[in-house]
Amino acid sequence: MAAPIPINEPLRLQALLELDILDTPPCPRLQSLVQIAARVLGAPVALVSLIDSDRQWFKANVGLDAAETCRDYAFCAYAILQSEPLIVEDASLDPRFAANPLVTSAPFMRFYAGAPLTTTKGHNLGTLCVIDQKPRSLTSEQVSTLQMLASLAVQTIETQERLDHAEARVSQRSQVDGPLTASLSSFGHEMRTPLNHIIGFADLMKLTLPPEGEGKASRHREYLDIIRQSGAHLLGLIDNVIRSDRTTLEDSLQAVHVDVNAALAEVVRSFTGTVEAKQQSLRFLPDAGRAIVLGDPTALRQIAINLIANASKYCPNGASIDVSVYQAAVGSRICVAVEDNGPGLPEDVREELGRPFVRGAKACVSGEDGFGLGLHIIKRLSEAMRGSLDFEEGSEGGLRAVLQLLAADQEAGYAAPVVAKL
Repeated sequence: MAAPIPINEPLRLQALLELDILDTPPCPRLQSLVQIAARVLGAPVALVSLIDSDRQWFKANVGLDAAETCRDYAFCAYAILQSEPLIVEDASLDPRFAANPLVTSAPFMRFYAGAPLTTTKGHNLGTLCVIDQKPRSLTSEQVSTLQMLASLAVQTIETQERLDHAEARVSQRSQVDGPLTASLSSFGHEMRTPLNHIIGFADLMKLTLPPEGEGKASRHREYLDIIRQSGAHLLGLIDNVIRSDRTTLEDSLQAVHVDVNAALAEVVRSFTGTVEAKQQSLRFLPDAGRAIVLGDPTALRQIAINLIANASKYCPNGASIDVSVYQAAVGSRICVAVEDNGPGLPEDVREELGRPFVRGAKACVSGEDGFGLGLHIIKRLSEAMRGSLDFEEGSEGGLRAVLQLLAADQEAGYAAPVVAKL
């Protein structure tokens, strides 16, 4: 039996479409949230499900071998009708779901718990839900945890939408001067509140976990650390945007000693959910020695995130991505290389990468959205830190991006390193 249509369905669907989130690549932060939900609530399946006009589509997915289902079968279509979580302890005994094909055949759903993803404007886009093949129930504390995770998911979705909108507006910066500068500053201040909420919720959820080392708590703590670090990184980006309104890009960046091995280890760890969703392998090869550079920790993290995200996004399922840190053969430079074994790019296209609005051929063929600004921005960041970013053919025919930065111990004016923690 299909769920009734919400009274505000036209406005709800408009809000969903304006987010431009449907049929987009996996989001590591949302993937981390469903992994936490599955582990904390002891469920084999956890989803971020978005209810479209005729389907439910999964933006994040743990344990279910499907990207979407018909809306008529969606339990989440019932969940968006209310403000509180929908709990179905045994679907085979519920007249709304007993004849549902998802109950009578694979995946043989019995238990369902879904908390609505309610936007700041009050629209229920879908749910963050958990599913089991066995009848069961949740404690009031577990229901509260589900609601907190759903709130974090909404904050993540709306934050990403604001960032995408800002990137589109930045693409017009060469034509617009003063008004855009003011709006970017306003945007930065507006973004700080939801990001602080995300960080605060992550800290709050860590307090609800058992002490370190008990059961699965250490794994959950790791996921929450990833969420917190991602939020802190975005706050750093916003601070840079606000500073750059008043200064040049070079003047807006910090010049501190950064431990590249430690910084890159955190970035690589944050992509766990993204690569798992595409059955890709992501390997980190740190430098065996001391890899300290002079630069801005947020900018370094931004460059690494962009390069790894592009490699995962444009490579097929099952691809391999290596992130390595090493000393340059010539000169006092530390190198960071991100290499994939994907389809690669012709030499003439590689040489154009990093220019504004230039996208790789494989990006266009894959149909992935983008303005071609990401690589341009990080190339400018590398140059602002007196470094370089180049693209070459990988050892297995894919693409290899190499960032070179000045080793800190070669820079005059700095005595003992003060290593920035990201």
